[in-house]
Amino acid sequence: PMDVENFNKSFNHYKKAIEIYDNMVDGNLYDQQIANIYVSIGGLYYSHRDMNESHIDVSEKYFEKAKDIYQKAPDEDVDSKYCYALVLNNLGSIYCFCKDENDKAEEYYTKALDIYKSIKGFNPLYQEDLARLYRNLGSLYFKKGDLDESKIFYNDSLYEYKGLYDNNPILYEIELQRIYNEMRLFYGHWYNDGQYDKAYKLSVLLYVIASHIYEGNKSETNIELYAD
Repeated sequence: PMDVENFNKSFNHYKKAIEIYDNMVDGNLYDQQIANIYVSIGGLYYSHRDMNESHIDVSEKYFEKAKDIYQKAPDEDVDSKYCYALVLNNLGSIYCFCKDENDKAEEYYTKALDIYKSIKGFNPLYQEDLARLYRNLGSLYFKKGDLDESKIFYNDSLYEYKGLYDNNPILYEIELQRIYNEMRLFYGHWYNDGQYDKAYKLSVLLYVIASHIYEGNKSETNIELYAD
């Protein structure tokens, strides 16, 4: 995280960029670029939310401004549809992890997922965004106590991240480990619920897979996480 001085500099640069676009002739031609800047500002405030409690609300405001632009894009503008799904995912994370508004988070996450599914010829450049969306849905349904749905989306996220990891282990090692670490939530639930055999199997499986990730053995990450 940056200090306050650099944080303010970053925001001012983004603000200046928006002013430049606004002053251009036919400025509406640059709506997507402006929306992209709104997303960057929203991300800036979200990633530095510990700096000030008001940053979450500011982040939400800019993500909403971007959403309002992206959702007006024509259907053939696939890039804008991807960006629309991304900002819905970001808003869902605010409601899920920061505001504890789980129903609203579900609405935004589900809408984002519908957009991904509606796009023909999925662009692999957005695989990471889809993997993150699946992981967020897994976390959301775990919070809501719907373990069956949570398990489905964690598996979906795991599948996407494994594909990314196989192509670039160094870049995606941490994300893949994060999925396995989040699965410890299931271990805790099953253990507390008296399902000791299930909890033990999962703990062993997590240990085996994590060990192989650290050792760089990609083939061993193909183990089915939820196999009984």
